[in-house]
Amino acid sequence: MAYHAHAFATVVLLVTPRGIPLVLKKSKPQPWYWRLPGGKSEQVADGQGGFCDETPEECMVREGWQEIGVLIDPTTLKLLRSEKRQNHVFMVFRVDLPVTPSLRETGDGGEEVRMFQPEDILTLDNFMSAHKNAVEGILQDLVAKSYTN
Repeated sequence: MAYHAHAFATVVLLVTPRGIPLVLKKSKPQPWYWRLPGGKSEQVADGQGGFCDETPEECMVREGWQEIGVLIDPTTLKLLRSEKRQNHVFMVFRVDLPVTPSLRETGDGGEEVRMFQPEDILTLDNFMSAHKNAVEGILQDLVAKSYTN
């Protein structure tokens, strides 16, 4: 299947021992929503003088670095959900890290970056609904496991 630029919107649930990072884009009009790190695919140089579309994995690696300062190994991305939308495919990935990486306080686009516990994300009034719907079951499982360990 051939896709055009911006055909993917990717986000990642990055699970670390100290929590899950979320971003808040205050550069957008209010209301502001906490959301998973991610963004839309872009065209990149193909090394032969032309351009090609990023893969969803390449997009997620770039967005992870730009928004939260974490270099994600693309081989660790686990696809949780892929939904065809009107003009793009929304993809949700998960990465489990054994060590909590250093995070930026502010992303390249001015995003506020903050670490949250799964139970706190579940009770946020301003967690983006599409992201919550995609990961709510996983967050509930993480909360349940934290009480059994």
